[in-house]
Amino acid sequence: MSQISDTLTDLHQRFKPVSDTPLLDTQVLVAFVLGQTRSWLLAHQEFELSTAQIKIINQYTDRIVSGEPLPYILGKWEFYGLEFKITPDTLIPRPETEILVEHALAFCKSKTGEILIIDAGTGSGCIAVSLAVHLPGAAETILAGDISLPALLIAQENARKHNVKKRILFLQADLIPPLVENIDLLCANLPYIPSSRLPAAKPSRREPELALNGGRDGLALVSRILKDSTGRISRGGLILLEIDPDSGRSVLALAREYYPDAQIKLVPDLAGHDRMLRILLQ
Repeated sequence: MSQISDTLTDLHQRFKPVSDTPLLDTQVLVAFVLGQTRSWLLAHQEFELSTAQIKIINQYTDRIVSGEPLPYILGKWEFYGLEFKITPDTLIPRPETEILVEHALAFCKSKTGEILIIDAGTGSGCIAVSLAVHLPGAAETILAGDISLPALLIAQENARKHNVKKRILFLQADLIPPLVENIDLLCANLPYIPSSRLPAAKPSRREPELALNGGRDGLALVSRILKDSTGRISRGGLILLEIDPDSGRSVLALAREYYPDAQIKLVPDLAGHDRMLRILLQ
């Protein structure tokens, strides 16, 4: 027998070498095995786990320590207060991306009339679905594209799960769908890890290379979408791109090259690292 508090402390230490979010993974795993929420878990630190529950937790832990990401084991993950189906065909949603959603929602709610939203490289659909769930729905057209058909099918399942399937048009596309213009909001969390850093990534980053590999300098896809979007964003439109915190200066230089007259800034995450590029067209 072991108390929840002791189990959480032990797992946190075991997950640190293999996870980007060891504390979150620890809490989610134990809550999953107990069939409880994370808030219940944190409020019942003295609860005694049974021998059977500890055995199951240890079995999952062995898989995680060997390199299998927890979200793929569970088949689901939480993002922006919503539960999303996750498979090895999709990138695992991370809390940092919620910053992009917050900025996107604030922008959309400040607009009047119809707006066109593009979510390029949608993956599990977490950005597009979160926007659809939290927007009124009368004035937005949301296009979600991905080059991976298996990922796109998962995104459609997630949209159906949250009852917004009719509000999102899913397209198999490489970045921005062709012939699409007058875009009011362009969102993207594209691959941005330099290829040289992929072999050293933590086991928890064993996700589809297609969703991680940003090329030699990590800027291949960012550069492409900035180039492809020129002339296709509406006046007063907004571009939000998640970036590698180490590439902030390089991303700024690219943005100024393609959008010299726009308002451009880097937005930090909660840890103070450059996390998002924000381009507001005049």
